[in-house]
Amino acid sequence: MSIASFLEAVYALAEHIIGERLSGQAKSLIRNYFEDAGNVQLSERAMYAVQKYTQAELPTLDSVLRKPRSSDLGPAETLIRRIHDESVELREKYNQ
Repeated sequence: MSIASFLEAVYALAEHIIGERLSGQAKSLIRNYFEDAGNVQLSERAMYAVQKYTQAELPTLDSVLRKPRSSDLGPAETLIRRIHDESVELREKYNQ
């Protein structure tokens, strides 16, 4: 996993919600929101940035993580789980 892969998952969630591809300017804005989110977990910062950009109510990270992996997750929930999984791998990779 890489930071680029993590960001692609974040952008994919935003694109899913708004129903169209993000421009470079939109991606930059999401990165700015991500950086403004404060000193919290990567996945929480990602959720904050997407929610602020899309102005949509998203399933909470906790509610998605409580569901078993084998359950039928919707597209947004699948992307949220991917964001979480990638953030965990990044944290493990850089905190060794």
